[in-house]
Amino acid sequence: LPTLAAMLDAPPKLQKWDERSRPLIAAAALAPFLALAIVPVEFKALFVVIDLVSWLVFLTDFGVRVVLWRKYPTTGDGIFDLSIVIFTFPWYLLPAVAAARFLSVFRIARLVKLLTSTKLVRRTALLARRFGALGIWILGASLFSALVVLNVEPPSSGFEDFGDAIWWAIVSFTTVGYGDLFPVTGLGRFAGAIMMLTGLAALGSVAAILGSVFGMEDSTARDLDPSDLANELRDLKKQVAELSRIISDDASFLPREELK
Repeated sequence: LPTLAAMLDAPPKLQKWDERSRPLIAAAALAPFLALAIVPVEFKALFVVIDLVSWLVFLTDFGVRVVLWRKYPTTGDGIFDLSIVIFTFPWYLLPAVAAARFLSVFRIARLVKLLTSTKLVRRTALLARRFGALGIWILGASLFSALVVLNVEPPSSGFEDFGDAIWWAIVSFTTVGYGDLFPVTGLGRFAGAIMMLTGLAALGSVAAILGSVFGMEDSTARDLDPSDLANELRDLKKQVAELSRIISDDASFLPREELK
């Protein structure tokens, strides 16, 4: 993550470039992974083009940062970005490079750069906390329902062990309803109703969490920006110094008795 000192030293033009280039960096980081999943094997040339264009985006981004701030290559972020440019080059295009396939693993570093963006770090941490709480709630409901059906359902219902009960809880949670296992007792059906309602509520919660986190006002993010806080502290320090000077100048005209 960028340090506070580095953020304060960075020129405003670099900060503006960082804001404007973030969507392009995100697209370039994700494009090769999407291409691997979507592009058929027979269209290998298309994947090569996508991978090369993505690399050119990171190369251009690094070049622009160096032009805007000569000290950038010596910073931690600069060294990290340079390593991304070097190691994520499509070396597999060069037959002489034996480790080309291994070096392709470093594409993950592009995702790290994307996630270590100032705003995305805050939002990712917030997402982790909220989805963590949601996950605990889902896990608790699943374990509770599985234990209920395992203990109240007769052997004829098919719930032979805890694995069967968990499988049924997952199926009920996702509202898939395979029908291979289902409760026949009142308590078992009550547990099934809990899992189905939990699934519907979780779906709504996911949408609400994503909307609240990625719909945060930019002003809120700016209020939490360390660079803005440092600027406010500097302004406050200047105001205090000016006020001290005025008080000192006025006090020089007062008799010693009044000062006492």
